[in-house]
Amino acid sequence: MALVFVRCSSAPVDEFSEIKANMTKDEVIEAIGSPKRVERIDGKEKWAYRYWTGDDNNLEVLKHVTFYNGKVIEFGDDTEEAQRLDEMKKTDDGKKERRRLRSEEVKKRAAQEAKAEQEVRATKNVIPAGQPGSIEDELEKAARKRPVEYKEIRGTSQEIESAE
Repeated sequence: MALVFVRCSSAPVDEFSEIKANMTKDEVIEAIGSPKRVERIDGKEKWAYRYWTGDDNNLEVLKHVTFYNGKVIEFGDDTEEAQRLDEMKKTDDGKKERRRLRSEEVKKRAAQEAKAEQEVRATKNVIPAGQPGSIEDELEKAARKRPVEYKEIRGTSQEIESAE
């Protein structure tokens, strides 16, 4: 029987304390797993980690490890990532609010148009087609009351045309 140990990439935040200056990338991966995001700027490579803690795993903790020439030069809380995520959330919230306002504006405009149409109908005393009392409804009633006459017509088409 063989035992296999699998390390999850979302290691508990407590394991982050294993990170030390001058560790290699492989040593960091061995200690805390692969990063969620990597960025390279000015010869440095920053690995971003996201952990969820708390009783219900509802508290977000952002950490980072920065490498230069393949060695750890900096690590700890990732305040830059937190700011970036906050800005993204504000942008998303702003977009949602603008969509909500546009939706309300469209609904308001549609309600105003419906009210204006009702006012026009009321002043003209027009009943919409298909509703009782409309012109179409009255014509249909009249057509049903009218007797229908059937004539038997015999002969060729030329005889019928000359008879009319």
